[in-house]
Amino acid sequence: MNDEWIKCSERKPPINTDVLAYAKESFSEKYEIIKAIYYDRYKMKGRKPQYRFYESCHCSGCECDEMMIDHVSHWMKLPSIPKEVKENVDS
Repeated sequence: MNDEWIKCSERKPPINTDVLAYAKESFSEKYEIIKAIYYDRYKMKGRKPQYRFYESCHCSGCECDEMMIDHVSHWMKLPSIPKEVKENVDS
């Protein structure tokens, strides 16, 4: 698994792919690492695409629209899911 952060200035993620994004100045001071997708949400016919990072957010228990994330400096591929998931884990 590749768990290295990639600088956005060096390479952007594949389009329409879920990734982890690092945004030091994100909308929330608590969350600097966010699951995001890199795509052109506002694609309009005849216009040049403008790809951005977006996060689906859930505010106050109700589902909100996707939120554009500014100031993303690094990204990485999502980790693989566990091969074996134990349903009853004792603490």
